Parts: sequence; C-alpha cells; structure tokens
Amino acid sequence: MKKRIDYLEMKLAFQDLTIEELNGAMIQQQISLDKINERIAFIITKLRTMEPENIANTNEAPPHY
Repeated sequence: MKKRIDYLEMKLAFQDLTIEELNGAMIQQQISLDKINERIAFIITKLRTMEPENIANTNEAPPHY
C-alpha cells in the first residue's frame, strides 16, 4: 500500500510540474500573439492611409520585359 501511495504522489508531482510548464508555454504564446496582432493592426492602419498611386500596380509588366 505504501508503494502505491508513493507512486501516486510521484505521479501527481509530475503532473503538477507538467501543468506549470504548459501554463508558461501558453503565457509565452499569448504574448507572441498579442505582438503579432499589434503589428497586423499597424500594417492595416498604414495600408488604409496609403494613397492609391503609392500602391504598386500588379498588372504592369516589370521594366525588363
């Protein structure tokens, strides 16, 4: 019985450690996603303020053709 309790305590400790590691990974992912969302919002704002003549026309052939 003692061995079984020791085993369960060890398993619980391992699970606690794993949960803490996963929580840390999720926090880092959320920080990264927040930064990416900020960059996307900045790019969208910049694109909306651009004048149409500053946007490249993709229908034109490059000068070397």
